[in-house]
Amino acid sequence: MRLLKALSPLEAKSGVELIIEHSPDELISDEDQAVDELFHLMAGIAPVSAALGMTDLSDEDACHLLLQDTLAHRGKLLSWYSREMHRIGGAPSVGQSNEFPSSAIPSAEHLFGLPYRFPTLDNARIHIIYWAALSILQELIGQVYAYTYPFAPVDINNKNKEHQLAEYYADEISRGIPYCLQDRMKAWGASSTIFGMGQIAKVYMELGNSEKFKWSQELFKHEAELGSDLAHHMHHLLLFSWDTSQKARQRALSPESWGSMSHPSAAATPPSPVSSLSSASTAPFKEEYAALPGTIIVPVRPKLETDEVEC
Repeated sequence: MRLLKALSPLEAKSGVELIIEHSPDELISDEDQAVDELFHLMAGIAPVSAALGMTDLSDEDACHLLLQDTLAHRGKLLSWYSREMHRIGGAPSVGQSNEFPSSAIPSAEHLFGLPYRFPTLDNARIHIIYWAALSILQELIGQVYAYTYPFAPVDINNKNKEHQLAEYYADEISRGIPYCLQDRMKAWGASSTIFGMGQIAKVYMELGNSEKFKWSQELFKHEAELGSDLAHHMHHLLLFSWDTSQKARQRALSPESWGSMSHPSAAATPPSPVSSLSSASTAPFKEEYAALPGTIIVPVRPKLETDEVEC
């Protein structure tokens, strides 16, 4: 598979120009054609992000229209996978416990479940990029959904059901990383994970999930030791961002903030406490998702206890 410029999650949302290079006499394989289409779909996330920044969030019709557009783009990504799965080498299978020993990173089966086994390293790389694109898009969908349905049920971290899918796809990446970083892959495997690493760290940081976030930082430390200046920079940048986010989280949980966080018509009540040391997942539906290693369709989310008729 040709190596393409790896977009960071920030670049994927902010509109960096995507250039896919072919030599004049290059024969494009089926796999390369499928990957080209995936990268073009990723580039299509940028206009969605830009539209969110330009939308009048007090305009209910505009929010509904933007939500339809974001869901339509998600549908294109999911359809791409269903249509092109055979051309990229098929879906991963679920591996065995400790099947991919690594001296570089600690086991995370207690956090994410059993790792994925891929037919090839290229196949693993494509899946990581695909899941990262879905996770980035789900974060945007979650934001738009919150503006469109401001009273929809949320979890302990004030995340709605669409936000939770962003964590699900981040966890899919995390289940794919052990295959890439097993000792026998050496630096080749590490190069396959760099795009997904930034996205999972961002998602886990926003959720305040310290155990998952700390595990993601072990990935950056490992790649920095292999000589990646980008990984070294990202490791320190994300640690700084983590400290900043935790201070903001603690301020949000202080009694002084309760009144401002409550709806004007409701009595001020303290928010649910979220410990910065909590390792509990805010997407507690992993068992239901586990049967979908290829993520061909959007997983069916069990109802939250507070769910009513859809807004």
